[in-house]
Amino acid sequence: MLARMIVRRLAFLILVLIGLSFITFMLSHVVPADPARLYAGPRASGAAVALIRHQFGFDLPIWAQYANFLGNLKDGNFGYSLVSNRPVAADLHDYLPATIELTLGAMVMAIAVGIPLGVIAGVWNRSWIDYGVRLISGLGLAMPAYWLALLAQLIFFDHLRWFPADSRLDPAAIPPPRITGLYTIDSLLAWDPGLFVQSLWHLALPSAVLGFGATAVLARMVRASMIDALAQDYVRTARAKGVGRRAVIIRHVLRNALLPATTLVGLQIGSLLGGALLVENIFSWPGIGRYATAAVFALDYNAVMAVTLVAALIFVMVNLVVDVVYMALDPRVVY
Repeated sequence: MLARMIVRRLAFLILVLIGLSFITFMLSHVVPADPARLYAGPRASGAAVALIRHQFGFDLPIWAQYANFLGNLKDGNFGYSLVSNRPVAADLHDYLPATIELTLGAMVMAIAVGIPLGVIAGVWNRSWIDYGVRLISGLGLAMPAYWLALLAQLIFFDHLRWFPADSRLDPAAIPPPRITGLYTIDSLLAWDPGLFVQSLWHLALPSAVLGFGATAVLARMVRASMIDALAQDYVRTARAKGVGRRAVIIRHVLRNALLPATTLVGLQIGSLLGGALLVENIFSWPGIGRYATAAVFALDYNAVMAVTLVAALIFVMVNLVVDVVYMALDPRVVY
């Protein structure tokens, strides 16, 4: 049953990516601008612009351009980037690990902080602790990521000097040997504790900013689930049998309350990838968010398409893993 579900989801993933590529391709090509002119420069001659237009296939009908894109995509070829003048796949190889590291840091922060806050607020419902958690979660939902990033830089870099303002390492630092592309993991694999601490120090502030909204969502979800689970009959039955309050919460309530949060973690990956675009630009984080921003302004169709499809692939695959984990945690769930 599990294998059939995974196969069906993977087949559905192919349809999703094709549909998303079609919508993104058509939307990017209705922009009233000439990417060949942008690439050639304002002083380029008409012949040079025409040559670039022919070189990149911009002079073909739009359906032919889309067919060429799908044909190249089948071979893992996203084409060339007008911004970097390199294969887009090479750009993704360089920039994607930074975004993954930032997103994982934000997700770890959201889970490590949001779930305990939700549990505490649910257990001590309507106490001053609960009101404090609800206030923090409300702020996390209300504050835009870009505004919070600017505020964090102003406080923790400009005034307190606790964290660096940008980049993944100090300017004079040498990155660790590339294994995964994630500096925190690669520095550990290279057994360089100093570089690990430095990369973690640079990661802390942008990942906290990015994960603040997800922390608020998780805290509110877990709080509501805890309150609902504590009101169930099996809790009253366990308490009537003499089971202690702490044992009831840990053995019975917590596992049931965390099931909805498991699904929510997968859904938050999409919002984190979207928020990374703004946070990376503010913190000068060399990820696909900054790369996508430069590609949009340059009308770099291939780069925009590649970033969109990779983000969609990550989102769908993460949710597939979450569904599998959900089935393992709750055998009653059947897809």
